[in-house]
Amino acid sequence: PDSSRIYNFNYKIIGITSKQTLEVFVTGSSDEDRSNDKIKASISPGYSPQMVLLNEIMYTPLNGEPEWIELYNNSQYDIDLEDWSITDVLTTPVETKIQAKDYIFPSKTFLVVAKDSTIKDFHSTIPSKLIVLNFANLNNDADGVVLKDSRDVTIDSVRYDFLWGGTNGRSLERKTISSSSLEKNNWGSSKD
Repeated sequence: PDSSRIYNFNYKIIGITSKQTLEVFVTGSSDEDRSNDKIKASISPGYSPQMVLLNEIMYTPLNGEPEWIELYNNSQYDIDLEDWSITDVLTTPVETKIQAKDYIFPSKTFLVVAKDSTIKDFHSTIPSKLIVLNFANLNNDADGVVLKDSRDVTIDSVRYDFLWGGTNGRSLERKTISSSSLEKNNWGSSKD
């Protein structure tokens, strides 16, 4: 009773590509309370910038269509989006966490994040996965979107202006995935 010991140990996880949960058990021969003999912790891989890209942003929808953002998994890995966040930029930034438990974003695929499920009323066939997330309202004149991973590292961001496109009920669409999200010439109104 009332005693403790600190043990340091090293354990390497080689090539982590998805969230791993570790459980450590400690037993002592004279330990009479076995209820506190284990601890559980999870570790997630770190992702590099541009592994997931902001690909399309509907910031000026018409006729009740919800705002939405399309993401593209630009990496060779399937990515767990749990606890990632989407934040607007102006005027008072609001961060919204993605709580898509057990959803893995497959490599080289698209994903739509919509403010509500009524997006299906406007786009009856969305070929990609859909996550409903009530993220901050996006300004129609200028704003930005920041995508961060579960470690709060910025993976992609864009600060747009209505002069770039995306007005009159059309989304603002990235032209090429190989060009920077910050390059205004890489964005324009969707042709579809």
